[in-house]
Amino acid sequence: MNLKKELKALRDRYVHILKYLYPSKGSLGFTERNLSVNFAEAYRSCHPNACAWYEFHFGKKMHYDALLVDPDAKKIFLIEAKRFSNPDKTKEVDSDIQRISAFRENEEELRKRIRDYEEYAVCGIILGDVWTEDSFKSKIKESFEKENYLAQFGAEVLRSEKISLRNAEYYVQDFAGAIPENWRKDNKLQWFEQYYCLLAIVWEITQNAQRTKSRPKT
Repeated sequence: MNLKKELKALRDRYVHILKYLYPSKGSLGFTERNLSVNFAEAYRSCHPNACAWYEFHFGKKMHYDALLVDPDAKKIFLIEAKRFSNPDKTKEVDSDIQRISAFRENEEELRKRIRDYEEYAVCGIILGDVWTEDSFKSKIKESFEKENYLAQFGAEVLRSEKISLRNAEYYVQDFAGAIPENWRKDNKLQWFEQYYCLLAIVWEITQNAQRTKSRPKT
C-alpha cells in the first residue's frame, strides 16, 4: 500500500501550480478541498485508470471528501482532508477516522454502486497539511514523522479495539529544496518552502476477496 510515489507526485503538482500562481490570499492558507482534488489528480497521474468523485454522499446524510477507485490495484480509498490550522482540528480528525471506519454500516450501498466491489480492498486516508510556524503545528508534523499521531493526539476510541487502523502508514512530504533559486525573491514562496508540509495516514479497512481466499489457513 506504499503511496510514496503518489505523494511525491502531489508535491510536484503543488510546485507546478506555484510556478504560475500563489493560491492563497494573504495568510488564509489552502482550502481542504484542494487537498483532496490535487491528491486524486496526482494519484491518477501515476495510475491513469483510477477515477475519483468528490463529496461522495452515501447512507443517511453522510459523505466523504473524496472516493478514489483504482481498478488496476483493486483498491478503494475513502478520503477525508484536514488542515491542521488549530488544535480543534485534531478532534475533527477523530470524527473523520470514525466516519471512514463506519462505512461498513452502508457497505451494501457501496456494493451496489461500485462495480465488482467484492474484488477491492477498502482503505482510509486522512490527508492533511500543516504550516509549522508554531510549536503546536511543529508537533503535528513530528508526530507524523515518528508515526505516533494517534497515540499523541487521537481520542481514546481510536486507540481501542473498536477501530483498528490496520497496517497504518504515515507520510510526510515537505518542500525543502523544491523551490527554484530564482523564485526565492518572493517572500511567500520562501515561507511556503520553509514551513509547509503535506501529511497522510493511510490504512487498510478490508481486504479484497481474492486476498482473503488466498490467505493460508491457521
